Amino acid sequence: MSNYRKIWLWSIVGVMLVAVSGIATSGLAVGAMDGTVVHMRVEGQTQTLFDGEVIIGDCVARDDGGIDHALSGVALCGLVDITEKEAIALSLQDFGWGLFVAGIGADITPADWSRSWSFWVNKEPAAVGADTYQVAAGDDLLLAFSGYPTVPLRVTAPEKTLPGEQFTVAVEKKMGEYDANYNWQGVWLPADTALLWVNNNEVAINEAGLAVVTINEPGMAEIWAEGDGFVRSSRRQVQVDNKTEETVVPTVTPTSSVSPLASPTVSPTPSISSSPDQTITPVIPSPTPTETLLAGEERTKAVRLALDYLKRQQGTDGRIEGDLVTAWSVMSFGADGQRAEMVSNLGKTLWDGLAGAQLSSATDVERQIMAVRAAGGNVRLWQGRNLVQELRGYLKEGQLGETTIINDDIFGVLAWLAADQAIGSSEVEQTVNTVLANQDSDGAWGSIDLTAAAMQGLQEYMKRGGKIEVTLASERARSYLFSHQDKYGGFGENLASTAWGIQAIVALGEDPAGWKNNEGKTPWQALARYQNSNGGFGWRSKEDVSSFMTAYAIPALLGKAWPITTESMVKSETINYEQVAGTRLTQNVPTATPQLASPAVAGIQTRAEEQESQAEYAVPLENVSDNNVSETMDSVSSDEGVPKEFIPPNRNDWGFVLSLFSLANMGIGVTGARLFMKV
Repeated sequence: MSNYRKIWLWSIVGVMLVAVSGIATSGLAVGAMDGTVVHMRVEGQTQTLFDGEVIIGDCVARDDGGIDHALSGVALCGLVDITEKEAIALSLQDFGWGLFVAGIGADITPADWSRSWSFWVNKEPAAVGADTYQVAAGDDLLLAFSGYPTVPLRVTAPEKTLPGEQFTVAVEKKMGEYDANYNWQGVWLPADTALLWVNNNEVAINEAGLAVVTINEPGMAEIWAEGDGFVRSSRRQVQVDNKTEETVVPTVTPTSSVSPLASPTVSPTPSISSSPDQTITPVIPSPTPTETLLAGEERTKAVRLALDYLKRQQGTDGRIEGDLVTAWSVMSFGADGQRAEMVSNLGKTLWDGLAGAQLSSATDVERQIMAVRAAGGNVRLWQGRNLVQELRGYLKEGQLGETTIINDDIFGVLAWLAADQAIGSSEVEQTVNTVLANQDSDGAWGSIDLTAAAMQGLQEYMKRGGKIEVTLASERARSYLFSHQDKYGGFGENLASTAWGIQAIVALGEDPAGWKNNEGKTPWQALARYQNSNGGFGWRSKEDVSSFMTAYAIPALLGKAWPITTESMVKSETINYEQVAGTRLTQNVPTATPQLASPAVAGIQTRAEEQESQAEYAVPLENVSDNNVSETMDSVSSDEGVPKEFIPPNRNDWGFVLSLFSLANMGIGVTGARLFMKV
């Protein structure tokens, strides 16, 4: 065969390949235009109207005025398709700027707008209406008939279990608010006031949003959550099968008393008792400290990464999300030796953000006192207000705030101590006595979280020379905490409980590395599993990252217990302020001694202690081994000269690049095919 014939033959083959690829890609493009598969859930007030996949393409939506609107690829087309196939009435109103979903089925927006249909995309409020949002493959869409704000629920449970075996169900609510840039910031939190249903049997939920469930009959169980003020969760299917080969059974035990039910059942815990004659759980000997995990350079880098994440979340008003997260963030930076006035964005500091807080309850004032002191501020002259005097106004007959809860008393102790209130003052002693009187028979205060917080307050009270005997209560609480380590080595199988637990251990003067569960895992290892590669921490895993949980994690990483106080902005102050009653007082307020030194955990550097001003990037510490911390970390390049603001490309970035590459090749194929057809 001559060279010319070979050239022509290969040329024809090449053109045919281009044509085939063009036809194939054109076919794919046409197929994609037929519709996009998404998941859509429609939650009415009393029932779930639809929960499943739907293909969204072109549609015609008719409003209540009889006018047809041609739409393509928007979420509303999915709703139109569902209501037509399910024979559900759909009411759409055109106000001139778009179509408004006025009613689905029997759920119609009332005249007072007390309830309406809200639209969520991928577990966040949509920025545009359902008639405008262009769907993408795999989107998770929710239309919910609810009041304002819309608070969706979710349940987490294993896919399989055995008859008679216990498993834990977590019930969470999505809470959030818009920041100064109108970006919604949300976080999943325990939904302890929701109702949990297992096969139409109501199951009680404890304060941590958990319930331990036992299903005795084989088959498929259905689990969901609902309640006043919430959007019903999707229904979770749990297979109860005698042939289940492997069942993951979480080891979390409910931390508050719940009533046992017939089937399913919730395992009861000891009832609350404050009798002085109650049986005392034997105190477990203090574990011998071993090699400190996450110590030194590794933990310092983890702190730097977490603080950098928090800093990136700061808005132009100085706040990090709302009042709540701003206050906890101030404490995090304070634990690192950074005052709130040092953390800024476009001229606005965290101190500025703290100044705008709205305080409407005892816990609000307590949190603000702790934050102001962590920032080095004066709680007796904050924004012209005396926060100590305001907190005193909530104290009635020894009880701070609400009489039905104990958390405002527990944090009241911490607030009094943060404010340097005299250790023998009636306010401090009344609050300490109230906390002691409400300790449960098992040594807890209702939950792991509150127990850890109470331990920190009582230990600090004792260190400052308080005369009320708190040693026995602290030992019983320690015994409870030690017995409630989860399978990861932490507490409650969540970041918040683990972080607060670590702080309680530090407050005891012990090293968390010495607290090992039956598998030899420690709280340090548990804490590491919740950190994402972006530096933030999640509540249940490293995937549900939030500023809230990150702010909880940092003091624990630094080995700092509450209250966290830093040096005052003004070294010596003579304060003039007016009491609520109007009496003017003049008082010298001594500067508190900074509490930046960790009593038990060595090797960690705060920002104030670092010699270098530039933070180093580090990969979150996961699967930490007692033998070698650094060997179990994910490898990461640490080239010198990488700018501080550099953010490495993530999986989504690479996916976007590959998508562009694929589109470019598709275009070449289509163009080649068309040219070939014309020739």
